[in-house]
Amino acid sequence: MVNELLIVLALDAGGMCILALEEGPERVIVSIGHNAAAGALDLMCCLDSVDPSPRRNAEALIANTGMPAHGAATLAAEPKTGAYVVQRRYFGAEFDEGGLPAAVVDFVDDALAWAKRLNGIEDEPQSYQVSALQDVGLRA
Repeated sequence: MVNELLIVLALDAGGMCILALEEGPERVIVSIGHNAAAGALDLMCCLDSVDPSPRRNAEALIANTGMPAHGAATLAAEPKTGAYVVQRRYFGAEFDEGGLPAAVVDFVDDALAWAKRLNGIEDEPQSYQVSALQDVGLRA
């Protein structure tokens, strides 16, 4: 999506900036935040092309448990909308030769791959009514 990312980014007073990247039909908005307490940069991207569903939620949870602790993106859900968010925290030593531009490109590639993976999951049709479960006597 990004051949060269040669720009100067300025963080606002809250330590955040937003970077909008477009190439063809794909548009990705990356939020970059400085986490002073952790000494890190946090990159976040909303996967607004993916509609939340129970099967997609399960896939995201399973994927999070299987990711390595170092260098992995994490999937989360925005509390108000349920939209999927990919996030990754970078510490200074994690930036390779390409620095922040290369990290952003890799992060965007990961976000697009997650969008494709989650969009490939189809929901099973609901075979029962949720209201039917209200009459079932379940005990813990």
